[in-house]
Amino acid sequence: MKNYTQNSEETNWPWVESPFFSELLKNQDLTDEQKELAIKYNKDGYVVIDLGLSDEEIEQCKLDVNFLNNKDDANIQNPRYHYSQGKRIFEAWKECESLLALANHPKVYETLKMLYKREPYPFQTITFNYGSNQPLHSDTIHFDSMPQRWLSAVWVALEDMTENNGSLLYVPGSHKLPIFDFYDLKLKCAGFDDQFDSYAEYEEFIRKLVEVGNLKTEPLICKKGQALIWSANLIHGGDIIRDPNSTRYSQVTHYYYDDCDVYHSPMFSERWKGKFAHKDLVSKNIRDHKINKNE
Repeated sequence: MKNYTQNSEETNWPWVESPFFSELLKNQDLTDEQKELAIKYNKDGYVVIDLGLSDEEIEQCKLDVNFLNNKDDANIQNPRYHYSQGKRIFEAWKECESLLALANHPKVYETLKMLYKREPYPFQTITFNYGSNQPLHSDTIHFDSMPQRWLSAVWVALEDMTENNGSLLYVPGSHKLPIFDFYDLKLKCAGFDDQFDSYAEYEEFIRKLVEVGNLKTEPLICKKGQALIWSANLIHGGDIIRDPNSTRYSQVTHYYYDDCDVYHSPMFSERWKGKFAHKDLVSKNIRDHKINKNE
């Protein structure tokens, strides 16, 4: 028989999300700090770490965010995902060394490898200069893997976050909820750019789920250079922008992990039929990307 409490490789879950986490933890070769992070991540679905970025590194990131925001041909996410006046810049890593380095930050890799015991694979970035005001949601409606839960995100603050500038909002412990998709809510599986009616209904479902369950939402009040790492299914969004003149410079990077059978977008997939809208990770290879400075 398998020894589920001693060997995390006996199942397809990340060890830090295993129902046998407490037993598995006893056999991990971790520092006291790493153990605290793992316990926090298992319990609440997130941790905050400091990346030790210099003021010069942070200012360069902000300059590059401004550069992208001022470009006429900037890669901007579909406007129907915009819930505030701020632009959501896609794939800044393709053009800006500072933002590429942020997605590939060694301390992020070190922490993710400890939490998941697999090689992280960053595949998407979204860069902000203003609060998103985005409704609560889980990343698993946008991205998922088979097996599930091999996904996480890292949101880096490029300025101090306060209660006024629309920081990130998250729901501690919500990663332990079931993973919901359009199929669960009897919503149609839409084609690309035809998902927004179903997605709006999904957002309302998540809002009601949090309200009726009396789940606590918390804003991320942190210093510049700190990063929130969260589990795939953690409910999160953008806090209210109480000061309309404030900025919220930041970048979020989403990470898959090696050795999954499928990487896909659930809102465009019909998993019960074995039909997956596969993610093209070849063209999204942030890990090995080199910027051609001659272009």
